[in-house]
Amino acid sequence: GLTHRMVDDIFPHRRSELRGLTFSPDGRELAVGSSDGRVAFLDTATLRRVREPIQLHGHQISHIAYALNGSVLVTGGGFGTGIKLTEAASGRVLAQFDGFEGLFPQQPLAVSRDGKRLAMGGPEGRVYIRDLVSRRIVATSPMRVGVTGDLAFSPDGKWLAIPETRGPILLWDLRRPGHWR
Repeated sequence: GLTHRMVDDIFPHRRSELRGLTFSPDGRELAVGSSDGRVAFLDTATLRRVREPIQLHGHQISHIAYALNGSVLVTGGGFGTGIKLTEAASGRVLAQFDGFEGLFPQQPLAVSRDGKRLAMGGPEGRVYIRDLVSRRIVATSPMRVGVTGDLAFSPDGKWLAIPETRGPILLWDLRRPGHWR
C-alpha cells in the first residue's frame, strides 16, 4: 500500500516545502530536507517523525545523503550556505565547507557508494572530491564547470558525472584526476 504524510506534519510550526531526501543505509529512516534549512527524520514504515527536525542551513537544503556507514548526514544548502557534515545520531555539525558562491539556488553533492568520498561543487566553478574521514580535498576538477545542479559517482567510484545545466555531461576519470571524457 501507499503511505503518505503531509508536509505540515513533518515540519510543524513554520510553512515549509519538501526538498532533498534520502534513505538511511539500513532503510529504516528517511531524512528529508526542507525549503527553510531543516532536516526531519522519518520512520520509513509509518512516515512519522522519529525525532524533532534540526535546523542545519539558513535556506533550502537542495541535496542530502548519508555517508560513513550512516553515521554522517551530508547536506547541501542553497544560496551560498555550502555543505555541512552532521553527526546523524546527535545532530551536531562536524564540519562545514564553502560551496558555490553567491545566490546559486542549490549546492550539488554526491557521496560515493562506499560512503567515504564526497563530490561537491565549490567556489570558482570547480568540483572537488573530499575524503570524508580526513575531510581533505583529494582531487580538484582540471577545469571549471558551468552551473550544475547535480553530481553522480559511478557505482565503482571510478567516474564522476557532472551535468552542466546548459551544456554537456562531463565524465571525470577519478583514477586519473586530470582527465575528462
